[in-house]
Amino acid sequence: MKSADRYFWQPHMVTILGFTLAAASVVAEVPITVVESGNGLEHNIQIEAAGRFRLFFEAEKNYGITRWYDLAGDPAASTDLLHNPTDYIPAHAQGAIFNQCLNPHDLIAHVASGGHQHKAIPRSIRIIEKGGDRAVLENEYSPMLGRVNTDLVFNTRYEIYPDGQILVQNTMKARKTQKVTMWRNAIVTLGDPTYGVRDQKDLSAKLIAPNQLRIKDANWKPNEWQGLQVTQSDWRTYDVLSNTPNTLTVKPRNANKRPSSGATGISSSQVKHGWLRCDTLTQPIDWHKGTAAYVSAHWDPETPAPYSNWTKASILLVPDTSNPRKGKGGRLHGWRGCKRVYFETDGFEIKTGESITQKFLIQLGSKGSPALMDLSDSAICSKIANAYLVSQLQGKKDRKIIAGEAVAKPSR
Repeated sequence: MKSADRYFWQPHMVTILGFTLAAASVVAEVPITVVESGNGLEHNIQIEAAGRFRLFFEAEKNYGITRWYDLAGDPAASTDLLHNPTDYIPAHAQGAIFNQCLNPHDLIAHVASGGHQHKAIPRSIRIIEKGGDRAVLENEYSPMLGRVNTDLVFNTRYEIYPDGQILVQNTMKARKTQKVTMWRNAIVTLGDPTYGVRDQKDLSAKLIAPNQLRIKDANWKPNEWQGLQVTQSDWRTYDVLSNTPNTLTVKPRNANKRPSSGATGISSSQVKHGWLRCDTLTQPIDWHKGTAAYVSAHWDPETPAPYSNWTKASILLVPDTSNPRKGKGGRLHGWRGCKRVYFETDGFEIKTGESITQKFLIQLGSKGSPALMDLSDSAICSKIANAYLVSQLQGKKDRKIIAGEAVAKPSR
């Protein structure tokens, strides 16, 4: 796209898809800059829109976008939002704005195993356009973790724009016929210093009232577990409303699954604190059987100190409806210090020489920024997603309709 074609949202009211939008203030456009550093496994490519975001493609993690700094909310770039801040296994680190995971063998596209255990496995990146109105890069790599599948090769193309939009086209090609039993084909993996860090397992509980559990040998601070969750056998989960030094008051998520005496655990809630993961069906995402049109994530302002204001960033991922294997959306996974939200497709066979190409929109956001949207607002996410899907259905080759949605804000 040439400079003359860049889209600027003019200050007026407009109705799109039945939704009245008030234009944001006109914001001066900034260029994309591209900086390379290092060699071999230390080779990095930095993509930056000044005052908005900074991204890194890292060779050691198969050249995925594996570092993200929200410069709008964190001008000093003090927090890499994709880094796992705990002592989780270093070789398994897999934070990435766009990632993939598949079975057999739980192989990951962008993972630190590439720089730890599998240094000699080929991976490459090519800069197609270098800065200005956008940066365009393509990388090629094979999935890995404890082992590698070099009979599958991914090629991912990224178009990165100053307004935080990233257009992704990913192709998976088979060098040999094989069965893929599961493909998480579009994952956002975020670092979360609140998740799984304070979990307690193997507690012995006694039911002393319909929703009260007394824990043997406990000596807690009052309400230190408030907002987390209690788990028991048979997938029973309860929100912790309060606690005394040795007693939890809980609220069952399912009225048919009540607490009882017995083995009990306390863990971070999937739907409270830290990164809140949302989709078109539930905000935040809870368990469901549906298929979402998009997934998003933003930071919960009710997260206890010292992480209440850990980040202002937010992110949206939208798959093209024409993708041959879009799969189920709104799926969650996490481990100590890390959260995932993703789309997943069931098993299939891919034959020698066959390839599968899929397209996605990723939008970066930041609360309070005049240049990046606050994607904690589900209405904004829906409008951006709808604009992208309409543009894809109509075969549009520019981003005017999407960019217009990205800077428009709902009237109050």
